[in-house]
Amino acid sequence: MSFATQNYDGCVVGAGFAGIAAAVQSARLGLKTVLIEKSAALGGVAHTGMHQQLCGLYLNTDTSPKETLNGGLSREVAEGLLARKGSRALNMGKLAVLQYDPQQLNHLLSDLVKMETNLEILFESRVEAVQVENQTIKQICIRTKEEKTWIHVRALIDGSAGEVVRLSGASYELARAGERQLAAYAVEIEDTTGDPHMMNLKVAYHLARAAESGEIGRDLRYSIWLSGRNNHNGVLRISVLPSDGIYDVEAIRNKAIRVHEVLKKKISEFRVSRIAGMAPGVSEREGIRMTGRYRLTEKDVLEGRKFEDGHVKSAWPIEFWDQRKGPQYHYIPDGDYYEIPTRSLRSRDITNLFAAGRCISTDSKALASVRVTGTCLALGEQSARAMCSYLAATPGDNSEHPRFSANEHRCPSS
Repeated sequence: MSFATQNYDGCVVGAGFAGIAAAVQSARLGLKTVLIEKSAALGGVAHTGMHQQLCGLYLNTDTSPKETLNGGLSREVAEGLLARKGSRALNMGKLAVLQYDPQQLNHLLSDLVKMETNLEILFESRVEAVQVENQTIKQICIRTKEEKTWIHVRALIDGSAGEVVRLSGASYELARAGERQLAAYAVEIEDTTGDPHMMNLKVAYHLARAAESGEIGRDLRYSIWLSGRNNHNGVLRISVLPSDGIYDVEAIRNKAIRVHEVLKKKISEFRVSRIAGMAPGVSEREGIRMTGRYRLTEKDVLEGRKFEDGHVKSAWPIEFWDQRKGPQYHYIPDGDYYEIPTRSLRSRDITNLFAAGRCISTDSKALASVRVTGTCLALGEQSARAMCSYLAATPGDNSEHPRFSANEHRCPSS
């Protein structure tokens, strides 16, 4: 794929929920935008992890959710899914989620990006280098399947796992591998039988017993079952110990096959089930966290703290997947929410570098709430607004990037 241009107002790296929202909003604000995605598909972790639920869209209440906590693209995506077959908002214990058909989500996301004439998308492309001068990103080196090219950008949003934050030299936090949240590997299972509501409890019980007896490795005991939209399919999410290196996907797939064999032997609902598909890679829950102008903390989340620049709201609990204890949940008070300040989306060190999704500035526990898909939609949108405000106030540095005003480009005032 050749580049339509080599000069962009805004660049977004990573086409997960945060990156898509950032790119779409940037284009809607009138910025010439490029979205760079290393895979061949939209959706990021939600796609590779075979998600079927959007988390973090709603307040936690005892009643069925009626309206999303955040407006804008979060509400637009939620309403778009609910208008399509196979989607519904429902309560799961204390939490409210939006269950969806992955195929319908793919159509919706594709429609969103196709509508934006200011947006160019580069699939199967990676950022290889970042040139920084005077604490400002000037250009980035992109490798596609066909070529390697330097492109000029006036501002950049990292919606990936923090690859641009790292390459730019900006400071960041990264917990040691032994302290990070468990990663996951998704396997699609078909032809299950029986009551899907009981299967997750049975899976948890039998995998714990199998780990204790040595039938499976202890790292697999926190694998979970997520029922699908009908009584005959779902996703087995295999627990994976975090690594600083490259994951051995083939070895992880063999572990997944072993877990499925154990479930077939021990649980009647899995007796005739089969593996219908395997994820292309591991989905990480925790990675690089950029050092921003404010670091959101566990205390901020649990106390429902509000901020003057808190334009993104979230009520999702701290859902920390501990390597030794499994998933640990700490809830925000019912009916309350916390806010994520825009300062957490802007690098402390690089003037034109912003973040969205799970590489924003937080501590490890706060990230365990922030990282969910529904919240990432709102974070992506707000990062684009913050980027546009920055550009409106920043003189252009050459003829290709003239200064522009908020009025000309519909940029927000803050």
